[in-house]
Parts: sequence; structure tokens; C-alpha cells
Amino acid sequence: SIKAKATKESILTIKNTACVDAPQIPGTPDDCDDATIVVPPTLVPAIEISKKVDGVEHKAVGVNQEFTYQLVVTNTGKVDLTNVKVTDNAPANVQFISADKGVIASNKWSYTIPELKIGQSISFAIKAKVTKEVSGAIKNTACVDAPQIPGTPDDCDDATVEVPTTP
Repeated sequence: SIKAKATKESILTIKNTACVDAPQIPGTPDDCDDATIVVPPTLVPAIEISKKVDGVEHKAVGVNQEFTYQLVVTNTGKVDLTNVKVTDNAPANVQFISADKGVIASNKWSYTIPELKIGQSISFAIKAKVTKEVSGAIKNTACVDAPQIPGTPDDCDDATVEVPTTP
């Protein structure tokens, strides 16, 4: 008995041939036999989220000027995902106004994607505004978590807004 292991995935058949040769028997080899295996690809789940504000990573906005956070969640793995939770908690001095999907409660947005097929993306839009002048960038982070992927959250991304100081 010989133990062996496959070193990479293959959807093709891997054939292994063993032969025997005795010096007393004419010809080389005297007899051969083979066995085959298939190593299917590992079905690994994966997901990612990207976030922008009005289409960019950073935007200058005025106090009470509406802008839109755009989120895109993509199934980058090799299995369909279900019950994927997407969340976005508004940072201090940012107020969520409305969203095209999901629920805003206590200035926190959330939505559960019932099913996200392999390679599929879903987009979300959250309207918001800065409620008072503050110095520096205000970072807002959104996260995604799929039950089929270990760890919590599975991915996060952020975008920033900044209120230019009034002279």
C-alpha cells in the first residue's frame, strides 16, 4: 500500500500508473495497472464590500447638505451565500436621512440580503448629512457578514466626508 496526496485542485482526472518488471520475464515492463482520482475545486466562500460617498472616497460637504453613501456587496467566493447582513453605523455628527433598501434605526442602517449568488453584486444608497461643523475628516464604515464565512465581520470599507471650515 502506498499513501499519496494531491497537491492541487483539478477538475480533470489524475491517473497514476504502477508497473512491475522481473528480469526473468522478457519485455519491459512485464505488467502495469493504473488508478485515477479527481480533486474537485475547494468551494470557499468569500465576500467583500466597497463604500463611496457620491462616487468618491472623500468629499467636502456643507453642514446640512445631503450626500449619498454608496455600498456595493459582492460574492467573491465559490459558493452561493444566504442571509448576508450589511450594516452601517453613522458616525458622530452624521445623520442618516433615508436608504433605498433596509432599515434605519437609532442612526444605524442595516439590511439582510436573502441570497447572494456566486459573482453577484448588490448596491445600496444611504442619504445622509453632516449636522454641524467639525474639524477633520469624518470616517464612516460599513461592514458585511455572511453566516457561511467564519469570523465577524467578514469585510468592512469606509468613506470620509469633511466640512470645510467657515472663514
